[in-house]
Amino acid sequence: MVQEVACPACGGEGRVVKDPCGSCGGSGRQTIEDMVSVDLPPGVAEGNYITVSGKGDEGLAGGGSGDLIVIIAEEENDVFERHGIDLFCTIDITFSEAALGTEKTIETLEGKVKLKIPEGTQSEKIFRLRGKGLPVLQSSQKGDMLVKVHVLTPEKLSREMKELFEKLGPIETKPKNLFEQLKDIIR
Repeated sequence: MVQEVACPACGGEGRVVKDPCGSCGGSGRQTIEDMVSVDLPPGVAEGNYITVSGKGDEGLAGGGSGDLIVIIAEEENDVFERHGIDLFCTIDITFSEAALGTEKTIETLEGKVKLKIPEGTQSEKIFRLRGKGLPVLQSSQKGDMLVKVHVLTPEKLSREMKELFEKLGPIETKPKNLFEQLKDIIR
């Protein structure tokens, strides 16, 4: 049985560096940090990667440089939450704005837009702003912006607010219970 192995002194190169420098140890390569600017195309997402040719480690024995692989990691945003190509946000509106309707300014990636909230809007209703989401990678298509409306119920009422709600109470329509709904269906 015959076994061939590379020379432990020269690593199979056929020569030994007699006086190696301290920074590379005779390998001819040393570790340095370098900043590389990378252009990210619109639509990249968490886990996507970009290959930058020739910006990786130097090759052994004078070989060419390898490639740098940049793996995308997304940071959380205070305003938007990503759902694929769609963006999601929540806005608060007052009880009276929900009842009477209002118009709110919404921040998008392309700037501010107006969202018309119709009268009678219920809490947790979701409105869709078409084409205001994230771009699809290598496409002109865009996702949507989903805006959830959260109606704030007042926790503390002023005397004036309390009086107004007391006047409103007897005239507002109450939701029907299950029995009343069945009676309406049978009629």
